[in-house]
Amino acid sequence: MIALGILGTIMIIMALGLKTYGNFNHYQYARQQCIAAGQAQLDSLSAIGKPISEKESTRLWPKVQIRMEQSDGTGQWQGLTLIKVKTSTKSYHRDVNIEMGRYIALKKEKQK
Repeated sequence: MIALGILGTIMIIMALGLKTYGNFNHYQYARQQCIAAGQAQLDSLSAIGKPISEKESTRLWPKVQIRMEQSDGTGQWQGLTLIKVKTSTKSYHRDVNIEMGRYIALKKEKQK
């Protein structure tokens, strides 16, 4: 009878450990999606001068919200544009927020 109690306790501890590991794994997966979405936007801006279309980013990362901000560089970064990409999603009940930025030489459109 004592052996069954110990075995039951061990099984419960293992089940809780697996549940915790699964939750952490889900959080890391959501975090990785946010990083991939943000990095792809920055790479697209660097390579072709425009971000990935909203339709395409929704297809690639359906649960990730992407926001971008831009400002002029100052000091040694003058002449460049600072692009900040903020991505967010949910992992069960936890919010996942990633912010990254890059200075890029964007081509200014000529005004007529």
